[in-house]
Amino acid sequence: MRIVIGGEEDRFLNYLISTLIIGGLRQVKSKYLSTKIFSFSLIIIAIYLCHMTVFSMSPVPTVLSDDGNGGLKAIIGSAIKENNEVARGGIVNVTSTFGTREGSVLSNGGWQVDISGGVKGSEWPDGTNFTLTITLTDNDGSYYGETSGRVDGTVTNVGTIYLDPTAFSASASANPLSGPAPLTVDFNSNAIGGEKPYSWNWDFGDGNTSFNQNTTHIYDTEGAYIVTLRVSDSQGRNDSDSINIHVSSTANQPPTSPEITGKTILTTHQPYKFNIYASDINNDILTYKCSWDDGIYNTTNNVPSGTIIVYSHTWKNSGIYNITVTIMDQYNATSMNTISVYVDVILFIENQELQGYLIDENADGTYDIFHNNQTDIETITSVHEGIYKIDSDNDRTWEYTFDSLSGEILPLLSEHKTNSIIGLFLVFGIILILIIIILIFILKK
Repeated sequence: MRIVIGGEEDRFLNYLISTLIIGGLRQVKSKYLSTKIFSFSLIIIAIYLCHMTVFSMSPVPTVLSDDGNGGLKAIIGSAIKENNEVARGGIVNVTSTFGTREGSVLSNGGWQVDISGGVKGSEWPDGTNFTLTITLTDNDGSYYGETSGRVDGTVTNVGTIYLDPTAFSASASANPLSGPAPLTVDFNSNAIGGEKPYSWNWDFGDGNTSFNQNTTHIYDTEGAYIVTLRVSDSQGRNDSDSINIHVSSTANQPPTSPEITGKTILTTHQPYKFNIYASDINNDILTYKCSWDDGIYNTTNNVPSGTIIVYSHTWKNSGIYNITVTIMDQYNATSMNTISVYVDVILFIENQELQGYLIDENADGTYDIFHNNQTDIETITSVHEGIYKIDSDNDRTWEYTFDSLSGEILPLLSEHKTNSIIGLFLVFGIILILIIIILIFILKK
């Protein structure tokens, strides 16, 4: 890093020193020097003055201004690019233990960074060590310069900082990266550092090229292609980047239906793992989305075809939940699969159809509630020695019994129905007795 001292103070000092030297030579000449020696001395002084004048033609730092809070403390300096060209624009950052302050390079190359107190923070005291950087991007390219110093007085002048070109680099991007033929791909590129203008050269890997910064190319044939971008700046610096493009022969197909494996009889407040697997015939990149049927989702992006994703989930409430997994490729083609899990429930099956299920609401081993699948009505059960009574339709009568040991579910006649049947038998019995009495009476006559 090159740093020189420039500014009005230096030119005034040069002028003062030269005036004193010339005056002294005049006095000495009158007594001791010949005319040739005196003339030669003047030539040497003139060369020195020209050199110092040219040397001190660095950009002039900005005049220090008040920050509006009575502060007049700043770090000042100037910036020059290569070939002694004045830097116009750019950001100046100065960092110390008191934080970071920022300034801008003006059109004359000068800059100042306010380090006084007030709304910007605490004033930087004398003796504070700092690091200073300048970044600049213009039509010629990107530039960078840095130095360090120590705060000394109201004005700390770091002099002129020479900005060097930023390291030259190129980058390439493409979309999409794969797909069936014919595949249209958009290519974009960027370069930083070096010196503009840049020149661009795309090699698409199939014998075709382009010299545009951003371009589009169509691949008509199946295959794997390595695309190479080469970029040069005006000074002959070079850099490159590459991208892999995969072109398939068949039209895009959706991913396979995902396979979901894991336990299905579960308990609340316990984590359970599920393996999700899917593949894609086009070898596309996939996105997995899993719904747990309780308002919670898991999503995993950028999954290669044929990858197993492991999810873990915990249910807080009892019930039957449908785990739904959706797989989507990069062209938005999707496939889906669903499985049911039973969290602290016992299925109630009659005539080979699911009629409902018993729910252990507080995970204490007792099934407190019956859920009717046809009506979605939930009723409270009664249990005695492992035998549950179930009111399936909320009519306040027990219709079924469930034996938790054998798992057997049986219809149960209510007391009202039982009493009705007994009453009917009594009526029929009385009628039968009356008929017999009448027959006996008739036969006796």
